[in-house]
Order: sequence, then C-alpha cells, then structure tokens
Amino acid sequence: MSSLSNHIRRDVADVTRRMTNFELSETASYMDNYIAALFLPQTEINQFPKLKARREMHKSDFKLIGLAKKSARLAKGSNIGWD
Repeated sequence: MSSLSNHIRRDVADVTRRMTNFELSETASYMDNYIAALFLPQTEINQFPKLKARREMHKSDFKLIGLAKKSARLAKGSNIGWD
C-alpha cells in the first residue's frame, strides 16, 4: 500500500512540474473569493478623512491645471491680430 501511495505521489509531483497553466477562473471557490475581494464594504468617503483630503487636493490640482491651460489658450488667442 505504501509503495502505491509513493507511486501516486511521484505521479502528482511529475504532473505539477509539467504544468504550464492553471485556469483559476474555472475554479468556483477561487472565483467566489476573487469577486468577494472586489467588493468595497465601505463607500462613505467621510469615514476616511485622510483619503478625502487627498482626493480634494488632487481635485484642486486638476482645477489649477485646467485654469493654466485655459489661461494659456486665452493668452495665445489674444495675440491674434496684434502682430
């Protein structure tokens, strides 16, 4: 019995060494865990003050970039006809 178990163990080890791909999406338990990990349990931004501050900072950065681009376009456009 022991030699049969060792033979099976060697066969399993040989197969796993030769495997190049393991399709996780076909494994139901993996997909259940994967989908569960994608869920955000808390989406209330007020519960995360540091994240909220960082988000607001980036919003203001994008507003400044937008204003700078608009200002550059206006400055470029205002020179038309003055040359």
